[in-house]
Amino acid sequence: MITFNRLLITILFGLGLVVSYSQNSNDAGELSDVILIKNVHIVKSPDAPIVFGSVLIDDGLIKAVGNVSSAPYNARIIEGDSMYLYAGFIDGGSHTSIPKPEKKDRKDIDDPGNPSYEDVGIIPQHESILDRKASDSSISSMAKAGVLTSHIFSHGRLMPGQGSVVSNHGLSNEDALIARSTSFVTNLNTSWGAYPSTRIGAISKWKELYKQASDAKSYEQKYKVSKKGMVKPNYDETLAALYPIIDGQQKVFFEAIDDKTIHQVLKIQKELGFKLVLMDVKDGWRMMNKLKSSSADLLISLDIPEAEKEEKKSDEESKSEDDKESDTDKKEDKEKKDEKSEEHKALEQRKKEAIANAIGQAATLEKAGKRFGFSFIKGKNKDLHKNLRAMIDAGLSEKAALAALTTNCAAILGVSDVLGTVENGKIANVFMSDKPYFEEKSKIKYTIVQGHVTKHEEKKKKKKGDAEEGLDISGTWAYTLDIPIPENTGTIKITKTGDNNYTFEVATAQEPDDPEIIEDISLNGSTADFSFTTDGDGMSMDIDWTMDFTETSAEGKITVGAFGTFDSSATKKTDPN
Repeated sequence: MITFNRLLITILFGLGLVVSYSQNSNDAGELSDVILIKNVHIVKSPDAPIVFGSVLIDDGLIKAVGNVSSAPYNARIIEGDSMYLYAGFIDGGSHTSIPKPEKKDRKDIDDPGNPSYEDVGIIPQHESILDRKASDSSISSMAKAGVLTSHIFSHGRLMPGQGSVVSNHGLSNEDALIARSTSFVTNLNTSWGAYPSTRIGAISKWKELYKQASDAKSYEQKYKVSKKGMVKPNYDETLAALYPIIDGQQKVFFEAIDDKTIHQVLKIQKELGFKLVLMDVKDGWRMMNKLKSSSADLLISLDIPEAEKEEKKSDEESKSEDDKESDTDKKEDKEKKDEKSEEHKALEQRKKEAIANAIGQAATLEKAGKRFGFSFIKGKNKDLHKNLRAMIDAGLSEKAALAALTTNCAAILGVSDVLGTVENGKIANVFMSDKPYFEEKSKIKYTIVQGHVTKHEEKKKKKKGDAEEGLDISGTWAYTLDIPIPENTGTIKITKTGDNNYTFEVATAQEPDDPEIIEDISLNGSTADFSFTTDGDGMSMDIDWTMDFTETSAEGKITVGAFGTFDSSATKKTDPN
């Protein structure tokens, strides 16, 4: 975000504000890329025993794990305080860092029976990394949840393009990139007003393109061997984008949420023979026998339903005899009113079982010995810990849960050589939690992404009665940051977008027309938590901001990456129009 970038440069350099580094030498050194994390429980991998020791990071890579005898003179020392260090979680597939395209009026297609590839979302040659926005708020939101790496791909229908693996930090696209065009991403989404406008049409079009690409590739190979008597082949970049999956060099990541789609995609794969990853699977438990016999890998959805709450027990026993007698005359009417038909009872039971099966899907796959990871296309990163605990309560082991978040996803994405475990030579995407991660009240305290450190301060808990439930915070607020520099003021325009949903537009006073637009707001009572990444002039920084609102004022804390936490205040200037 350009508006905050100048502010941060002033804070960090204009005032000479730097992070304090502990060193084992009196020599004055420059700010270093060397980090030593001491006295920490190290979870190297799902299969390895936990060891207590240190982790040395240099130039964004893990250099030593376990017993580090002495720190380099220029190392930044982070005291682990017996916390737990994990390899950063890996998101098997999502639109993280890629904003939704602007809605446009549907245009009339001249020949709906034979539309252009682009008109119906067939752009397999498109590279998702080109759509990545380094300042998108979803990046810091993912990182805060411990998801430090994502397999990203663009929005779109049928064949939206090539997926890439990136680190979740506000780095430039080049610096964040781990694996470019590592996947062929696709779905069976239909087109509006043009072929293929039906599911059957989408399946037919998918197979048609594959076979056309296979024929084109075969012809090109024959032409290379002997050109005599052969017409020069016409290069088609759309068909050429399918060559790697025909050769088995690239996996097809197929979005297949429900059982019907899973069945259809498995039939396509069986017919054509490409390497398959079923992505964002919700109803895999319905297809367990087919999935067990399939060579496809799975990325199951983290968007799981809430378990049904147990019905409250009747308070009949707590009533006095007089109360019971007064209810006698109404008893028959009440029973008739409350009685459920057998059909309705059966429906409710099936619904309850379906929810339990959806939550228990991961446990079922573990028991079946099927490798799986997780995808975040629909799932919300803020629900990650809660949903994982629900899966564990349903029978998933913590070991399998950790593997799904680390080593399994790394293997499925083909990046096991650089990610997934805490080992020498791997990319330093790690996080530390105050307790073992899967414990109910564990909190992530530090995230380190390619050597960039972010400390996560615990939010101050509100006392009962402090939060103003139901408070509408929409309007324009003038904020001040408690930093003794001129550029410490600005505005936050808050727009209500739903019952309890808001959009924040944060701008500095110096650049009021260049706001950061933030849609991922966590609101608890009258306390708002939001994050974004500022970048520009070669700098990048994660910003975490908490504000406690009243009707006319707000107090809060703003954390600027690893450079500290500052007080903030705001007053309401205008109500919404």
